[in-house]
Amino acid sequence: GFSSPYRLLRDVATKAAVNILQDKPEVVISLVDVFDDVNDPYIQQRLYAVVHGCVMKGYCCQSERLGHLVYEKVFNVASLRTDILLRDYARCVIDFIGQHVTLESIDLTKIEPPYHVSFSFDDCPDRATVEGKYRLDSTMGFSDDVIYTQNKILGSMETEYSKGVGEYGDFGRYTFESALRRWDDCEGYSASQLRNYALQLIFDKYQFDAKVYVHHDKYFMASRGNRPVMERFGKKYQWMAMYEILGLMQDNYAMESG
Repeated sequence: GFSSPYRLLRDVATKAAVNILQDKPEVVISLVDVFDDVNDPYIQQRLYAVVHGCVMKGYCCQSERLGHLVYEKVFNVASLRTDILLRDYARCVIDFIGQHVTLESIDLTKIEPPYHVSFSFDDCPDRATVEGKYRLDSTMGFSDDVIYTQNKILGSMETEYSKGVGEYGDFGRYTFESALRRWDDCEGYSASQLRNYALQLIFDKYQFDAKVYVHHDKYFMASRGNRPVMERFGKKYQWMAMYEILGLMQDNYAMESG
């Protein structure tokens, strides 16, 4: 259920896993070993949410092995993952275990943000590039449903002024752009450019394929102000991109206080 766009299933699966595993640190250790590097950031994020819940609620907080494993998997690595929630779950796991047992050979400075994964606003492609690369039309030989499934992501990610006044997507303006407000005073900041970077992540890094998800996504539409229990798979990829960009912003730009 951790990879599902069905939010209720995802949340219930997370809570159930915590309730079952909170006093079974050896099983949690095995799960981290098996699923830490699965190629779905949604699963990775919820894996560490489960670890966090188990540590906060049960005997897992006394597992020195679990604390060391999370440290080695998440922080003592050459290339740190940028999902801001995953990193925070992992940091809290180590910190809370460290309050119950002694964690030898862990450099606590490595678990505290910022984590110095390099990113600059200059890394963002321009609008013409992403529109030309990712927007589909009928001349390309795709079905109307595939075109809708892909272009829905581009439209949903529109920020307040990325396409002109009043032509924003609800996710782009009210979720994505709102999450970035604390950085909007940074020199070079542009929500529109970050929207372009998010699209690059969705289609190039995460490799969203509209042909794979078309038979699901064409049926799910949310009305304004309503986040449905069942979301598009495309929306799942939008959330993944947002959490990655938030991590990159945390690492490279100071948040506005207050």
